[in-house]
Amino acid sequence: MLNIASPNEKIRMDKLYNLLLDLDSDEGIRIENSKGEEKIYINRNILGVYNILIRTKKKSDNKGKEKNYNSTLSAEGYLEEIINYDNVSLVVEFLKHNMDKPTIWLY
Repeated sequence: MLNIASPNEKIRMDKLYNLLLDLDSDEGIRIENSKGEEKIYINRNILGVYNILIRTKKKSDNKGKEKNYNSTLSAEGYLEEIINYDNVSLVVEFLKHNMDKPTIWLY
């Protein structure tokens, strides 16, 4: 029996790889770190490219620790960065290196 995740369902990390493989262009995944200071949104476009939006709370005392990617500051005061990968393994590897004790949601 195929177990398909439904919207707003919490996802276990060990199910993430397969969920990313089957992600439709009208679906997305939201990942939050344990402290709630960073959120990652992942979707997949119709060409199969994974778009990753990273939203990090801007801290006034970060002392130059901002990421040196193509970051922009949103109206809500978050640093936002977009990364694209065309391979699900690269997405999972990125998440393993950048999220500690994540909470994962399908939306």
